[in-house]
Amino acid sequence: MRATLRACAALAIIALPLVCSAAVPTTMSYQGVLTNADGSVVDDGVYAVAFRIYDVPTEGEALWTESHPVTVVDGVFDVILGSANALDLPFDRQ
Repeated sequence: MRATLRACAALAIIALPLVCSAAVPTTMSYQGVLTNADGSVVDDGVYAVAFRIYDVPTEGEALWTESHPVTVVDGVFDVILGSANALDLPFDRQ
């Protein structure tokens, strides 16, 4: 019985670093409201939407981009970003 306990303890010590070093997710759930230029919500339907992350607020370089057809209901849509192009940015700065 002591040998079994030692084996379990050794297994727990070996497995702990494996659990703690899980991979960083490469997808992110995103929900938004799609509006017209005047601020009114668009009609219900499916829209082609491009998502981009830039390196600076204006006139920057796109670090990541992905397009999705999104279903809009009452202006609201949701999408899983990174499902077509892995979202593998370090997110270590604004």
